[in-house]
Amino acid sequence: MVAELDALLSRSERRDNVYYLSDPAPYEEKEDRYFRVRARESRLYPDEVVRLLPEINSRHVLAREWAARADSLNRLLNYVARLQRGLDLLDLGCGNGWMTRHLAALPNVRAYGLDLNRRELAQAARVFLGQPRLKFIYADVFTAPLPPRSFHLIVLASVIQYFPDLPALIRRLQSLCAPDGEIHVLDSPLYAPGEVAAARRRTRDYYAKLRLEAMADDYHHHTIQTLTPFQPDVLYDPRAPLNRLAHWWQALMIPERPRSPFPWLRIAAAISH
Repeated sequence: MVAELDALLSRSERRDNVYYLSDPAPYEEKEDRYFRVRARESRLYPDEVVRLLPEINSRHVLAREWAARADSLNRLLNYVARLQRGLDLLDLGCGNGWMTRHLAALPNVRAYGLDLNRRELAQAARVFLGQPRLKFIYADVFTAPLPPRSFHLIVLASVIQYFPDLPALIRRLQSLCAPDGEIHVLDSPLYAPGEVAAARRRTRDYYAKLRLEAMADDYHHHTIQTLTPFQPDVLYDPRAPLNRLAHWWQALMIPERPRSPFPWLRIAAAISH
């Protein structure tokens, strides 16, 4: 359980208040590509901005995207708070830690943010230094010696598109879940099979425009059918009639606060066969 994880971290190298369970050398080239993309997309923020996310200046180029992220965050926070029991939580692909710190602020949660981005992890640890029940880890989730059955909740927020084999990822995360644990997928597109080819073309055109064509090979397009063997529960479907109506109303009445356009899925820890 998480006591084993904490014992492992206590024996691990620590830099800039980040615990290292993997050697960064094999990931440096990919990390550099990702960092350059984020810089060109205006996704690198000073500490004072990270501290307030998802709230951001309404004039920022990504203000509407952050408003949608706030919508899904509030939905997730309400869900976790209602569980009303002690929870050990892994935020996989946590980046600068903005979501991890909101989850750790819930009185029943101990949160661990994990990523392969050294710059953003160092920023996360710096900005949220001193917040209790919050730690940041540099690790490859597939190869790092993470103890099995360590987490009650694992959150995948805006991250599945960076994993080429989504079923392999889910199976690995199920092995890290407590027996009653859950995996939550949110803030990422899941396509119908007929939509994938066009989505891939859009991705290649997008990165070509940024002059970072190689990044297209790091961005993957998963279908909802890919997750069918894991029998996910759909906790939020933006295409459901009532949600489409709510989206229309909010766009009309509060355009600066859009609802999330992405589904929210919950997958049980039980291993699928």
